[in-house]
Amino acid sequence: MFLVVTRNFPPELGGMQNLMEGLSNALINHGPVKVFADSNKNAVDYDQNSKLNIERVSGFKIFRKYRKANLIKEFSLKNSIRAFFFDHWKSIEKIDDEILANTTSFCLIHSKEINHIEGTFINKRMIKALNKASYVISNSDFTKKLAIKSGLNEKRIKIIHPGCNYPIK
Repeated sequence: MFLVVTRNFPPELGGMQNLMEGLSNALINHGPVKVFADSNKNAVDYDQNSKLNIERVSGFKIFRKYRKANLIKEFSLKNSIRAFFFDHWKSIEKIDDEILANTTSFCLIHSKEINHIEGTFINKRMIKALNKASYVISNSDFTKKLAIKSGLNEKRIKIIHPGCNYPIK
């Protein structure tokens, strides 16, 4: 089973939402997928019409990230997870290190979300969280360079450029 942990997921609109939905749907071709996503007021209709097994987590943000991490830990202890996919360093931050230790994990990075001055409190949180991932996936060379400048080990970062669903002339 693949486990996708995201703060950004349809029916909310946006590029990251589309990316995480596309990734989740593509993973279905390789095995079952469980998505842990933040709640959305229109999620019930979307979730009922999706092929994905989606669990929504609601509540105040400060409590939600801990609740989500606890739900993921419980789920992981009861199920065999082939790989974890995280949309953001904040999505992996509170995940138990022991759960991640024996499973491959991928965490996406985006320049806007990692643009923290090296040595600051938030930068240290970000680096600590990203170091939990087996692979840190950048969407561009620019983002990779920014991550290195922020203090992330270059060897941990792989670049996967965004694709498109139509032919480019």
